[in-house]
Amino acid sequence: MQEFAGQGTDEARSVVSIIMTGALANIENAKLTATSSASILGNDLNNVLTGNSGNNNIIGGIGNDTLNGGEGNDSLEGGDGNDKMIGGKGNDVYQVLVKTDTVTENAGEGTDRVFASITYTLGVNVENLTLATSADLNGTGNGLDNNVVGNDGKNSLDGGAGDDTLAGGGGNDTLIGGAGNDILGGEGGADEMKGGLGDDTYAVTDATDKVTELAGQGTDIIFTNLATFDLTANGANVENILFSGVGANVTVTGNNLNNTIIAWNLDDSVDGKGGNDTLNGGSGNDTLNGGEGNDTLDGGDGEDLLKGGKGNDIYQLLVASLYTIVEEIGEGIDTVETNQNLGGLVDEVENLKLTGTADLIGVGNHHANVITGNSGNNIISGLGGNDTMIGGGGNDTYIVEESGDKITELAGGGDNDVVTSWVNSYTLSANIEQLEFDATVVGATGTGNAQANNIVGTLGNDKLDGGGGNDQVFGSDGNDTLLGGLGFDQLDGGEDNDQLDGGDGNDHLSGGAGNDSITGGAGNDEMVGGAGNDTMNGGAGDDEYYVSDLDDTIQEAPGGGNDLIGTTVSLTMPANIEDAYLNAAGFTVIGNGLDNVMHGSEGADTLNGALGNDVIEGGEGADVMTGAGGNDQFYYQILVETDLATLGGDTITDFQVGKDTINLYDLFADFGIASADPIGDNYLELEVSGGDTIIRFDGSGGVDGFTTLVTLQGVTTATLADIIYPHPGV
Repeated sequence: MQEFAGQGTDEARSVVSIIMTGALANIENAKLTATSSASILGNDLNNVLTGNSGNNNIIGGIGNDTLNGGEGNDSLEGGDGNDKMIGGKGNDVYQVLVKTDTVTENAGEGTDRVFASITYTLGVNVENLTLATSADLNGTGNGLDNNVVGNDGKNSLDGGAGDDTLAGGGGNDTLIGGAGNDILGGEGGADEMKGGLGDDTYAVTDATDKVTELAGQGTDIIFTNLATFDLTANGANVENILFSGVGANVTVTGNNLNNTIIAWNLDDSVDGKGGNDTLNGGSGNDTLNGGEGNDTLDGGDGEDLLKGGKGNDIYQLLVASLYTIVEEIGEGIDTVETNQNLGGLVDEVENLKLTGTADLIGVGNHHANVITGNSGNNIISGLGGNDTMIGGGGNDTYIVEESGDKITELAGGGDNDVVTSWVNSYTLSANIEQLEFDATVVGATGTGNAQANNIVGTLGNDKLDGGGGNDQVFGSDGNDTLLGGLGFDQLDGGEDNDQLDGGDGNDHLSGGAGNDSITGGAGNDEMVGGAGNDTMNGGAGDDEYYVSDLDDTIQEAPGGGNDLIGTTVSLTMPANIEDAYLNAAGFTVIGNGLDNVMHGSEGADTLNGALGNDVIEGGEGADVMTGAGGNDQFYYQILVETDLATLGGDTITDFQVGKDTINLYDLFADFGIASADPIGDNYLELEVSGGDTIIRFDGSGGVDGFTTLVTLQGVTTATLADIIYPHPGV
């Protein structure tokens, strides 16, 4: 193929790369027709060079060329002449050699870059710019988020609007971010960086770099590897600085803004100056000085010296390292935040906040501290001063050493919180479950809350009130006064002469040793006198009295419920008590004229119903039972067949035929017996012997042999009609 000069405007088309020299030297235009990646090299004419949908490399030559990249990620270089470059879709690269070159990109056609050998301003829809060669050139962005890269010359880079990234390269450069959140890095040389409006980031790698920010132009940060930096002198309106890759101890000074300063991992010195600063020393033995303002100081690992200065400062002790905190008098209300145990706040630090989830100990000082726990099980002590202790989650223990201490426990913040009080009088605040007193307290006044409290007294004379809830109150030694209040309470007087009052609810009251006064109050109460001469008054409700001393006194008003007395001594049932249990063998219980229900022990007891229609159960052992008037019932049952021999051998001294009865209903049921004729079926035997009637029982119906249940003294006319037993079909 041969084309001579002056023979028209011609176009070469090819599916492969085109080099417009030799036979193609007089052809003006070229076009790639396939879809694969290929190149076009123009000639000295004014070429129109058109790529395809692949990734093309198109170079124009010395004429005034037009380059069309088409689709794909294309590289376009106009060469000499006044060239027009149109990248089309894809991420295109342009080489601009002369100022008369033009670059055209439509919106949404990819992320494109211009490599310029001249001072250059990006056109619309082109994102990135790199200055080529080493000449002193300038580069300017547009309204997009530009990436502008300088060369080794002295450059002036201006990002314009948008969130731009500017890299100066070698040389003494000037970088201007413009509006937007920009990233500026001077790289080599003595660079001047101006972020402008927006939250800008500066990379400072040379001590001669200068950072310029005007007041109110955003919240900015400097990243640097320099060992020394002063934000007051360089970056007066920059808020934050972070050190990285530093080979020496860092010395950094903040300014009067609210700085965040993160030092390096050696022995650093950080001075926040004015403002509410956040200072982090990193690893190493650091010295942090907050200066004026409400500062936050975190020394990190190492042996750190932390000075908050004026203002309400926060000290963050988040690793198990050594530290020294210095606060002067009148320098603010300061707080330690820590996820470690703290055995005491230093002087002039007022507050403590436990962080994390571990079970921690937090101790205050002589100030009026505010101590806040975390979600673990904390031990919190305010020491001196009127402290405020806040538990958070977990089962916390509060140590109260001043009467003005205040505890705040949120609902659901643990179910077993404890107050240990060093003061003589204390009332539980809401949501605290337990109250105890230190061993140094002798004679305490303690009051519960609406929770189910556990309250423990001292060795002295205590007054303890459970308040609402189902409480457990323990008096310990001393002549104590215990009040149950509302709820189902358990009161234990302990040693000495105590006064117990259950209040409302079904309470359990135990006097312990000593001569105690026990009042059940409303509800169905249990009262245990314990050792000593005790006085018990059940009040309203179905009460139970447990007596262990002959000199115990029981006071029960008429109509005060269906009451029971349990005893380990012989006694006559007090007035208005209906039921009795013998809790020890070999004793005597005598009724009181009411319709009593009496239960013997496992041994040989003496039970006398006195007047009234009584129910008497001797239980195990050879018991002597007397109805003493009324229509009395003598009751037998057994749950284990092998114990049958221990049940019998009883004597009834005054059985009245036709009035009194022997109740064997449950005994028969225990053996599964239902007989219309228990005598004929060999379950029962009634024998008159020497003027008495002997009643015998065989649960096997004559197989195992009869066991004597009871002897009716002076009775010869007893019949089956005097015995209650289950009848078939009834």
